[in-house]
Amino acid sequence: MYNKEENLKHWMSVVEWVYKNPSKDSKPQAIFVHAWPDLLLKTLKFVAEIYEELEEKPLIILNSIDYFGSSPSGFEYCREALTERFKIPAGSIKAIPPAKQTLEEARGFIKVAKDESIARAIMTSTPQHLLRAFLTDLAVLAKEKPDLKLYPAVISKDSYSWFGSYKAKSLFGGEDEKAIRLGRFASEIIRILNYQNKMAQGEGDYMVADIEDAVSYIKKLQL
Repeated sequence: MYNKEENLKHWMSVVEWVYKNPSKDSKPQAIFVHAWPDLLLKTLKFVAEIYEELEEKPLIILNSIDYFGSSPSGFEYCREALTERFKIPAGSIKAIPPAKQTLEEARGFIKVAKDESIARAIMTSTPQHLLRAFLTDLAVLAKEKPDLKLYPAVISKDSYSWFGSYKAKSLFGGEDEKAIRLGRFASEIIRILNYQNKMAQGEGDYMVADIEDAVSYIKKLQL
C-alpha cells in the first residue's frame, strides 16, 4: 500500500545521499561523466582530483558526442582539458558511443563497465542533472545486472550556487534553455516522475529507477 509519508522520507534520504559524495572511499575503477555543458570545466577538474588521489588509477569514461549543448564542450574539449590542463594520461580516457540522451549514456556506460569487468565506479554530472542521471544509471544497472557498485559524486558545494544561472541548447534543437540550477533541478524531479509513470504504463523507451529501489540499492552499498 502506498504510504505518502514514507515515500517522502525515501525521496529525502536518496537526495541527501546522492549529493553528499559518499564515494570518497569507494576506490572506483572508473569515473563516468554524464555530458552537460554547465560547470563542465569544474566537473573535469573534480574528476581529475579524484583520479590523482587514487593509487590504482581508474578509467575516465566520457560521452564521445562532439557537442554538449553550448561551447566550449564536447568529447574533444573534455579530452584535451583532462590531458593538457589536468595532466591525465590519454590512455586512461575511454569513450562511449555518441549519446544525445541520458538513457543512451547510461546504456553506453554500463556496457563499458561489463566489458571491462568494472566492479566499482563513480558517476558525475552537473548538480542539477545528477539525481536523474544516477536514477537512470541505476535502472540500466538493474536490467543488465553487472556486478557493479555505483556511487554518485558532484563538485563541492562551495564551487557553485543553486541560484546561479546557465544557458544551454537542447541537442534535439529548439530555443536556448536559460534557467537557474534550482529551477532545472525541480524540472528534473518532474521528469523523473513522468518517466516513471510512462514506464508503469509500458509507454516507449523510458528507464529511471523507482525511489524505493534506489533506497534498497543504497542500503546494500552501505552493508
